[in-house]
Amino acid sequence: MIGKMEETIQVCKGYASDDWEGAIKNCFQLAEIGKLMNHYELLLITLDVFGQMLLMLNHIKRAIRIFEFLRSLTEEVNDHKVLIKTYMSLGNVLQRDKQYEKALICFKNILLLSWVHDLKNSELEAYNGIAIQNFYMGDVKKCAIYLERVISGIHEADHSTMKRVAIQSYSVGDFDRKKDMRFLLFCESKHGGTIIDYTCKHLSKILEL
Repeated sequence: MIGKMEETIQVCKGYASDDWEGAIKNCFQLAEIGKLMNHYELLLITLDVFGQMLLMLNHIKRAIRIFEFLRSLTEEVNDHKVLIKTYMSLGNVLQRDKQYEKALICFKNILLLSWVHDLKNSELEAYNGIAIQNFYMGDVKKCAIYLERVISGIHEADHSTMKRVAIQSYSVGDFDRKKDMRFLLFCESKHGGTIIDYTCKHLSKILEL
């Protein structure tokens, strides 16, 4: 089963032409394998691979919808590591679509999560994204401030009032308790049904195929 899973991931990644029938078939197959294995992480990999493949095929709007849906799932189960990665993917694709204000929000969310979970590398990645969006939005001064942080490796001080207030105001919701990811497969999604069932059922609808 693991071998088949890895093979399917490579097939999804390897699509070089606009072959929607093959792409959907393999992504559904990957999602079904995840369902059979009760594998939450594989479900997220499926969506991420599909989103990256859409970018490769230059289907920007569809990629945005995939990453927005992936964000909603990771927010629901409060998986901060995957959520940071998802915000990064979504921020980059929004930047590519010239939606700089929305992209800026994604990178600011990465910054907040990096402060809450004390992730220094993610903090610098967030500063880099914030700098780029400010550049595209015409605020060269802010761009320079954040870029200097990236170049010099400057992190926000722990005693910073802004950082402390941001962390204190951050609400992680009901899923802050340390739960097994496999348990989350059987939790009711806010969309109705279990999280993985909803994804398998509505993948085509998300893409508006």
